Amino acid sequence: IHSGLTLEAVEQYVRANCRSCEFSLQSIAEHFRVSEPYISRFFKNAAGQKLIDYYTDLRMQCASELLTDTELPLREIAVRVGYFNLSSFIRRFKQYYGVTPGEYKNQNKK
Repeated sequence: IHSGLTLEAVEQYVRANCRSCEFSLQSIAEHFRVSEPYISRFFKNAAGQKLIDYYTDLRMQCASELLTDTELPLREIAVRVGYFNLSSFIRRFKQYYGVTPGEYKNQNKK
């Protein structure tokens, strides 16, 4: 077991890396030198939340800020928050906020 495996260390690693398109549960597990099921269980037990939900929250919060605070094209926003595939980003965003990124942007113009 990785001696540096603490809830704080995992959260810090996720916050620092979750906007990369290469970021995944596998990359977290590899960083801490544990298996994917182990890191998933560890995080759920320590944080009371699934790891994927934690980093999806971070990505969606960042996306909402970029949508309301910038004029970046949607594809660029998707990549900046860790989604290489635009349709995956739109689908996840709609699941999360109940509206598409475009609708969200129109509703939240500053």
